Amino acid sequence: MTTKKSILCITLLVALLVPAVAFAGFFDSVKKAAGVEKDEEVKIESKDLCPQLAAYAGTKYDPYAEEGVTYTKINVQQVDDFTLKSLKLTKTMDFASKLISETSAEMAGAELEKEAMLKRLADVQQVLTALVGNSQEVVGSGQSLVTSLPSVLAGPKAMKVKSVTKSVKESITSLTELPDKAKKLGEDVKNMVAKLSTESLVDAAKEVADDKIEQGKEAVAEAQQAAGEAVEQAKDTAGEAVEQAKDAAADATEKAGEAAAAAGDAAAKAGEQVEEAAEKAGEAMDK
Repeated sequence: MTTKKSILCITLLVALLVPAVAFAGFFDSVKKAAGVEKDEEVKIESKDLCPQLAAYAGTKYDPYAEEGVTYTKINVQQVDDFTLKSLKLTKTMDFASKLISETSAEMAGAELEKEAMLKRLADVQQVLTALVGNSQEVVGSGQSLVTSLPSVLAGPKAMKVKSVTKSVKESITSLTELPDKAKKLGEDVKNMVAKLSTESLVDAAKEVADDKIEQGKEAVAEAQQAAGEAVEQAKDTAGEAVEQAKDAAADATEKAGEAAAAAGDAAAKAGEQVEEAAEKAGEAMDK
């Protein structure tokens, strides 16, 4: 008997639940068709916040590397478009600030990758420049949206007018502050770039100076080598000159000896001739 009652209860419960579930699904479909869709949390990857900074997503320069960014989508196009644009601009500013602060910290370190830093700063400078114009544009669209929200949210979404208006106005206030923040950060970036560029020029000049010193050392070494070779050549030449002088002196001495011998012979002959002349003169006197 108890089993039959249990079966009966289960049967009745199923009979009641199935129509209820079906009706709930039908009701959700009706709400969706009528524009009464539920709000939903939408996650945005940090790489999708700003194309120019996508390369740094997930790195230490990314403030949203771990959690990403989310926003509430209410499924009203004008509102969702403004919310998304506003979110991207404010979070891009956070991204730029983080990148600049990390780069500034790196500049205080011992080893600097100047080329990478200059590239990074050039990217963020481009982003900051764009933020000024883009934020002003979105502020204008937000102000227009505020005035039109009662008609935009007419019907099933009418109950959201107050909360959405408050949210849009808060976003406008944040966006209004962005240009000044962007300009200030832009000045910081310019100073950092100037410092890195100056250091790069100093490094380049030092490198050139070091090259010149090395070239000078090589030139001195080559000059010393050439001088040594010249001395050796001079020694060889002097040696040859000494030998030539010795040979010339020997030749001169020999020739002088020969000349002296010839002179002696000539003197002897002259003496003989004098004696013969004297004898002939004596004979002539005797006669």
